[in-house]
Amino acid sequence: MWIVTRLVLFCVFTLNIILCTNTQYTPDSKLLYSTLETLLSDREMVEYAFKRKSSADIIRLFESIIKYGKSGHETEYYDYFNKYNVDPLDICNEALSKSRKIIPTDPFVDYEFGDLETSKVMCDNFFQHVISPKGLGFEEVLIDAIEKQLIYVLKYLLRDAKYYVMNIYNYALTAGKRSVVEAMIFDVNGYNDYKIEMINNFKPFGTPLKDVEFLMEALKKNIFELVVKIMNKWDLAADCKINHTDFFARLASSGVFSSVDKSRVVYWFDVLATHQNMHLALKELFIKRKEAIPVVKLGEPKILSQI
Repeated sequence: MWIVTRLVLFCVFTLNIILCTNTQYTPDSKLLYSTLETLLSDREMVEYAFKRKSSADIIRLFESIIKYGKSGHETEYYDYFNKYNVDPLDICNEALSKSRKIIPTDPFVDYEFGDLETSKVMCDNFFQHVISPKGLGFEEVLIDAIEKQLIYVLKYLLRDAKYYVMNIYNYALTAGKRSVVEAMIFDVNGYNDYKIEMINNFKPFGTPLKDVEFLMEALKKNIFELVVKIMNKWDLAADCKINHTDFFARLASSGVFSSVDKSRVVYWFDVLATHQNMHLALKELFIKRKEAIPVVKLGEPKILSQI
């Protein structure tokens, strides 16, 4: 009995050591804090986040100060951006790209602070304390964001500068920044007054659509001219994220097949046939439009199997 008791006590003692050791600071620790006071008191860890360019930890730092601190608490950390060559635009873009909710947790479990409004305030502070002191003009920052393809920073900058939208779009188009161009076109909630002009200026990069969320939104809002323009310039990716049956039914009910360019008829006929919608293809593109479908297409197995 005595031996068992000693063994149990030894195990408990050993476990306590392990637990205590695991909660001590190590160079690879993340910024995991339950209170702002704890965070601000550990400057060594804060600086180490900048040294290793940990965007997630830097975002947590500034967002926690915004949420739980007082104005000016973060001032002492702005010099770290220049000292460790951390790009505030990159940090801002990553913060804006993630819409997060506070998840209650304990001090030793990773969690996310931010939400969109907090991220915007954080970016405002970066521009005031880090970017503006460098003497960069608004246009220079916009061009830098385009070159780095920071699409969320661009949207943040253009929210109150609408007159720049098409100039920025055309610059990105000329510079071949595909992700910027397509992000602006397919932004579900932004740039809506410019979409038609954007697509009119657009020369496809040959990249098919993997996500048709924007197309579905345009169909729901009955913006059929926009849908047709997209159908005329983009193919669908083979692994497109889409419920094909619902998508094609919506296209047909909206009447857009009757408006697509003649040069795109065979493409859309082939897409419909490939996804077992041969009867819809014949009705929308052959009967209604009275278009001639190449005989070679009609002879393909995927089409013959549906006739």
